Amino acid sequence: MSREAKTITLIFIIFWLIVTPLSLVKANDFSIVINEVCWMGDANKTSNEWIELYNNTNNLISLENWILKIDETEIKLKGVILPQGFYLISRNKNMDADLIFSKALKNTGNKLSLYDDAKNVIDEINWTKGWPAGDNKTKQTMEKINPLLSGNLKNNWQKSENSNGTPKQKNSNGAIINNGNPNNETESEDIILIQNNNLNPSNNQTQGFPKTKTIFLAVLLSISSGGIMFWLKKSIKT
Repeated sequence: MSREAKTITLIFIIFWLIVTPLSLVKANDFSIVINEVCWMGDANKTSNEWIELYNNTNNLISLENWILKIDETEIKLKGVILPQGFYLISRNKNMDADLIFSKALKNTGNKLSLYDDAKNVIDEINWTKGWPAGDNKTKQTMEKINPLLSGNLKNNWQKSENSNGTPKQKNSNGAIINNGNPNNETESEDIILIQNNNLNPSNNQTQGFPKTKTIFLAVLLSISSGGIMFWLKKSIKT
């Protein structure tokens, strides 16, 4: 192998070592959540329903082969969700949505489950006995108040300030922004209690990547890079 070829190989390997950890970022509980549900449609059509996801992390996360289940119906997701960004799944083809689906939501309630590409449950809300927020008459949507807390808490949902909700936008006044600071000073006792029980992903994750996996990746990377550098040095000498 010529010196030029060895140099190119070394550059490629260094590039691979830098890029690979970035592509291994995985989602965990509460990293991506079901953030808003328009279960009642809009003034134009009751079928113009949609579901919004929110990325709680500072990482770009691929949603390829992820699944959103509406009761037992599976919707296969695709594309990516930006850091602290939104992903919109809509039945309205004229809407600026990331994915179009056809399964109708029930005004009486549904169970929504979000699975990653390894079939792990990332978020789940079970409101089959009735939605906790939203208004069918005024077409105000159901918005999550704190995206870092469970969607199965009735007090963690609110009715959108205006009709048609806030698709792919920050939720209405009263919701809590990503860093955990409330837009108002009042929180329910239920939400405060759960927050104190360390359900915030930042307590055990590093930007959507568990600390244990980060340490393992660092050790593996160190060993592999050391072996590669030894091989390159030996090859160049020969």
